[in-house]
Amino acid sequence: MSFSNRIFIYGPVGLLLALAAGMALLWKLEADAFDAILERNNGREVVPGVAFAFAEKEIGGFPFRLDTVLHGVTFAVRTPDGEIAWRTETLALHALTYGGAQFVLEASGLQSLSWPNGETIRLLYVTPALARASARVEDGLLARFDLDLANVTFGEGEPSAGTDIRARRAQFHLLPEDPGRLAFALKIEDAEWGESYDPLLGRAMKQAIVRGTIENAQIFDPALSGTANFFGALDAWRKAGGVMRFDPVSLSWGGVEVEIGGALTLDAAHAPIGALTAMVARYDVLIAAAQRRGALSETDAALASALADAVAGFSGDPKRRLGLPIMLDQGAILIAGAPVAAIGPLY
Repeated sequence: MSFSNRIFIYGPVGLLLALAAGMALLWKLEADAFDAILERNNGREVVPGVAFAFAEKEIGGFPFRLDTVLHGVTFAVRTPDGEIAWRTETLALHALTYGGAQFVLEASGLQSLSWPNGETIRLLYVTPALARASARVEDGLLARFDLDLANVTFGEGEPSAGTDIRARRAQFHLLPEDPGRLAFALKIEDAEWGESYDPLLGRAMKQAIVRGTIENAQIFDPALSGTANFFGALDAWRKAGGVMRFDPVSLSWGGVEVEIGGALTLDAAHAPIGALTAMVARYDVLIAAAQRRGALSETDAALASALADAVAGFSGDPKRRLGLPIMLDQGAILIAGAPVAAIGPLY
């Protein structure tokens, strides 16, 4: 056999082996580099004001992916009032060895969220059957974020206390659009409140959808790139006249259909301020529920009275949508001019 024939026979095999060796080396370099990053940042701030820690790690996925599994994970955010911390038993991060900066995350096991509430600490437990998230990074900025929770339970204390809230599915999406605009969407399906709650329209909510945009969103670019503190960016956004627009918020609850639109911002005390309009279909069901509850507390009585006044001059089919103005001002929520609830500073 001539030398030229051997090249045609063994050459492709040798090329394939060289390619495989190169891929193995590249994966090893990527895995070692990411392992070093994790070790270097364990127990430290990964972005200003956000600390990250884990107890154990595993890295696999050869040859096309980097599959990283972390155990005992904590992300802690420093705020002016204390620390907000999210903890999960297991967090898996998946990324392609080759290609763009796109990541898929999965969290499993018991998860919790704690935050300061005056001199006490509130603790919320989250137990989803499935929790997945994905993030895409372009030019050092977050270009898209998606979160999907299936059969999730939120609760404070023991489940037997009836303080849990369950949902068949919960989704959150964040997408930068035009320069200076950040779009968001939240959807909750088939939610049910625990026995200790007594919502006005019953403990079962069919669906809630929140869509909107954040104007002047370019102020958050340093925070989205991990180079600035989020609460500092939020305060700069507030001072620059940043506005959050809702278009619309849609609720389907207890036979009542509500669509809410409008705009909110933050006042100097960091409390929401602005004007919304609620368009209510089957307002007769809402009014009947409010009147049944009117004698229970001053808040419910004010709401029932406001609804009755709003409907006084409104005639026609109850399936028509009744417009109710909602104002948020100085920590108070007013519906049709009646104060029905209070809301404090967000940070």
